Amino acid sequence: MVQWSRRQFLQWSTGGLVAAALSDWVFFEKTLWAAAQDEDRQFYHACHICDCNCGMIYRIRNGRLVEMRGNPADKLGAAGKLCVKGYSAPRLYHDPCRLSYPLRRTNPRKGRDQDPAWKIISWDEAFSVVGEQFRRVYDQHGPDAIVLFARPKGWDVHLQSAIGTPNQLCHVDTCYINHEVV
Repeated sequence: MVQWSRRQFLQWSTGGLVAAALSDWVFFEKTLWAAAQDEDRQFYHACHICDCNCGMIYRIRNGRLVEMRGNPADKLGAAGKLCVKGYSAPRLYHDPCRLSYPLRRTNPRKGRDQDPAWKIISWDEAFSVVGEQFRRVYDQHGPDAIVLFARPKGWDVHLQSAIGTPNQLCHVDTCYINHEVV
């Protein structure tokens, strides 16, 4: 069994989070780019703010996400409704403080009073760094050393199977609601 420090665990589980976040980011960026020429278009998707994945319909006007609403045809989720988090998604997406490019820490010293000295890097460099680190851990410690932090659905399950890791965590594993349901 591989022994990981808390820091190592957090570093590598963050990689799973990045992969999950990038999937939605790439989807929205491609959709917005494709719709930039159109006056007003409507798309169907699932809300990914929490684990419920409620069906939603979102509208894009002039390349900007302007509305999200529940999909009434969604029989597995909220049946045409979204919670306040779902309705706030356009605000989150257009937040001026939202990162829109990868950053790399250049100061190796860590601590409360240390400036991480982030620098902007290209997406190619970011994927290369993550891929190299992932490969290094996998080669040295095997698939059991990898923790996928994502929902156990769709591509997440395929990725977990391809990696060969039995380790999968998601928000539900640590959420307070588990104490209420049990």
